Amino acid sequence: MSSVVVYGDVSPNVIDGSSIWLMSVSEVLSGVFDEVHIQLKNHPQNRTLLSAIDGIANIYVHAPEGIADDAALGTTAAAELVEKLIGHTRATAVVVRGFQAVYDFSLNEKISPMLWSYVTDLPFPPKKLSDTNVQRLKHIAEHSRRILAQTEAARSYWEALIPQAAGKVLLIPPMIPDYAFNAVENPQIREQDNLKL
Repeated sequence: MSSVVVYGDVSPNVIDGSSIWLMSVSEVLSGVFDEVHIQLKNHPQNRTLLSAIDGIANIYVHAPEGIADDAALGTTAAAELVEKLIGHTRATAVVVRGFQAVYDFSLNEKISPMLWSYVTDLPFPPKKLSDTNVQRLKHIAEHSRRILAQTEAARSYWEALIPQAAGKVLLIPPMIPDYAFNAVENPQIREQDNLKL
């Protein structure tokens, strides 16, 4: 049985592009892996976001352990919880989003051989990248199985600045599911669309 663990350094209580990505990528992975295990950063205060994956039988959501209901996991603590999850689930892949999270996960020797890193918060233009962050990106590239990039420009960014990333970067375009749109009927827009037909 194949399984994957997914962690996004995002709150499940806020609906934004990052949290929607967490649900979308988990849904996609549920069609590839037998089990998808989502490790949450915060305790869910409502089901607004998580309702998107209700009914997908092979997605399992794990609330954070060892923190108060109104607290958030730090990235190192999240890596430790994911390491435990790997032990229980025998996961063969770990998908992580967020620069600091990816860096801290890449420091974990048990996680890094199966780490798929997704860093969307890269400084732009590249000259804004500090020497410290260059070294962190090098470490991420060296200690990740794969690196995910949203666009060709992001892939070029990685491969131009961080030679260690060459051959590891895969394109994963932004995924916006239907439920992310609250379709509000606007008669004026609908009428304009009909005129164009």
